[in-house]
Amino acid sequence: MTPSQRHYPSTDHLSVITAVTLLGYTVIRLLKLPILQIETTWRGEPALWEIPGSVFILLLVGLLVAFGTDGLFRSHAYYPVEDTTWQTWIHWILPTATALLLGLWLNQIDIATGWITGLVVSVIGLLGVLLIEYLTVSETARPVDRLIYEAVAYLVLIVGAIQLSNVLMLWRVLWMFVLASLVTLRLLRNVSLEIQDKRWIALGLGLTMAFASWALAYWSQTGLTRGLILLAIYYPALGLLKRGIKEVPERNVLIEYGAVGAVTLVLALLM
Repeated sequence: MTPSQRHYPSTDHLSVITAVTLLGYTVIRLLKLPILQIETTWRGEPALWEIPGSVFILLLVGLLVAFGTDGLFRSHAYYPVEDTTWQTWIHWILPTATALLLGLWLNQIDIATGWITGLVVSVIGLLGVLLIEYLTVSETARPVDRLIYEAVAYLVLIVGAIQLSNVLMLWRVLWMFVLASLVTLRLLRNVSLEIQDKRWIALGLGLTMAFASWALAYWSQTGLTRGLILLAIYYPALGLLKRGIKEVPERNVLIEYGAVGAVTLVLALLM
């Protein structure tokens, strides 16, 4: 396949994923599910953690989207049926994270003032992520498709920081660590680095983003500001580390990523 050719996903697979997602979002919104209460101690003091029942349904939706994505990518023309070592899990990451974040956002909308519109927007957004994920499977994917995919990945990180800005710090930090680590692994998939280097980069950026999220919790700011600050850290760090953890980046590369990070940080501080 040349860079000018594309393989598009099966409409049957997309229809199944869409139907399951619609059903899950509707159940979360219409059913009054019980709250799970966990009593424990924290630093010697009694603590009560409350987990809404809708969280478990949302996690189930994310799991079903991941399984649906697996089936979708196994139908891709570049999936080698005879090679059992070729993994599809790396392509679950962005669609699953998108489904979870859209579900959280949708649950905050008043059902009488725009929930239906939000539901349509959510499904379109998820289908868009599935499409761009599918188009970037091949190493010969178009540069514009790769560029769009990276932009979507960065957007998911920002939205992830915004959506979970009001939850318990432990869950916020854990979420940012998992999300940043997995997104990093996906963005490094077609980068010519050793697999061990990719894992170390993902772990390091995950810990960095988790620590930054924890530190920002002590500073009063909007969710958008927090997301942009995290992006100002993540984008230059990932861009430089793509060059390899054993090489010193060239001066023009340092200037490029440093300038982008600085501009993003200034925009965040001005908001």
